[in-house]
Amino acid sequence: MTVTEVSVREFLKQWVAGELAWANKDHKQAGWATVTDWKLRTAAQADTIKDLEDRLAATRKARDSFRDTIKQQAAQLQTKQNQIVNQARSIASETSRADTAAAESSRLASELETTRQQFSRKIATMTTKLMRRAWLIALLLIAFTILLLIEIS
Repeated sequence: MTVTEVSVREFLKQWVAGELAWANKDHKQAGWATVTDWKLRTAAQADTIKDLEDRLAATRKARDSFRDTIKQQAAQLQTKQNQIVNQARSIASETSRADTAAAESSRLASELETTRQQFSRKIATMTTKLMRRAWLIALLLIAFTILLLIEIS
């Protein structure tokens, strides 16, 4: 838009004919201009607004896409987190069962060793008793043999 000085008569003539209009150039400036100049100005502004609206729509679409992606990833993360918690519980349970089994195994091994020692002592005692009885039987057999020999002779 160019600034042109016109007489009051020319101004009123153009204004009455609808060739001049008052409008805002931007948020700080306003003034009179020909309707043709304002049409060109508003068309340029409309193009700028359209461009900005398109960019805003694209930005909103990207934002919504990012939101969806974040929601999906958050859901996946929650699922993985739940799996980790469940696996940790399972591991703790299995560890507890393994610890219980190890304690039971240790107890049984100790009990087995105690029983083995007791049997070893009993076997040793029984062996000693059997050996004494065997010697006694052997002595009795010798004595009977001697008595038989004495009677036979």
